[in-house]
Amino acid sequence: MGLVDFNDDDVLAAKLVKPDWYRVKILDVDERISKKGTSTNYFLTGKVICASDTGNTEFSGVPTPHWMFNTSPYAKRFMVGFFEALGVKVGSGTRVDMNSVKDKEIDVFIENAVDVDGRMTNVIKDKYRAVRA
Repeated sequence: MGLVDFNDDDVLAAKLVKPDWYRVKILDVDERISKKGTSTNYFLTGKVICASDTGNTEFSGVPTPHWMFNTSPYAKRFMVGFFEALGVKVGSGTRVDMNSVKDKEIDVFIENAVDVDGRMTNVIKDKYRAVRA
């Protein structure tokens, strides 16, 4: 029989966080061409550091839920708030290297939602703000 090995990230990824603003460290960006081949998907991975407003570390180490951006003309609008929270002034002609966000910290609102299989999960719905001192 096949064995399944779990690590700390696997266990913490299943942990529901209380909906709140969290300071998150962006650990990696994975670039993949979309299925249609007409745009690029950027998958971000990160970990919760603490609750942004209180410093509470109850959910420290929890991996960020599914977090993706796409370069199609419709979807680029969802990146504006993300980059502005990281201090980038986005305007016509702005170009940003997605790899430049690695190792940065950002405040992200993480909430809970029911997925397509009826399970409660953590989600990021494009709510970002600059890290507060």
